[in-house]
Amino acid sequence: MYQASGKDELQTVNTGKNCRVVPEVELSYDEAKLLYWLRQRNIGEFIITIRKVDWDKFKKQLVLKDGQIIYSGTGETVDGVTMLNRQSEHKSSHHKREEVN
Repeated sequence: MYQASGKDELQTVNTGKNCRVVPEVELSYDEAKLLYWLRQRNIGEFIITIRKVDWDKFKKQLVLKDGQIIYSGTGETVDGVTMLNRQSEHKSSHHKREEVN
């Protein structure tokens, strides 16, 4: 538990008993420095590792073949990627938009 200083205040509360009151403080931290400090001391239980797919880079390596999505690096069918059919929009310069007042 964080303690702001070594000097807690001894106060009497409504019950008539003395108790120690720790002043409330707000803590801030530098993410990079704290991660470095924790790693140097092998305190990994407070470090969260997030793994994400670099989708923009990975999708450039995909090919469609016989209705399947194939990773070009191995030739294997890819799990977790689906093909969505989009409805094509036909745009014509002959149609005028009607304005609504």
